[in-house]
Amino acid sequence: MIKDVISVRTNDTLTKAISIILEHNVGAAPVLNKAGELVGMLSAIDLLQAFQDTLESQRSNKKKKSAA
Repeated sequence: MIKDVISVRTNDTLTKAISIILEHNVGAAPVLNKAGELVGMLSAIDLLQAFQDTLESQRSNKKKKSAA
């Protein structure tokens, strides 16, 4: 039995990619470009790292604005 492969697209937001991974309870998903070609893999660890990087960047920007 063949099932549809759960995947994310190169233009998906971080929030959408997290939603896809969580909704389908998978630890990783292939990343497809606009042509549907495989360009990489995205793991839950990758998403956590990206989320952490985003939070740190936002905190840094807030500190810079407060110091100005």
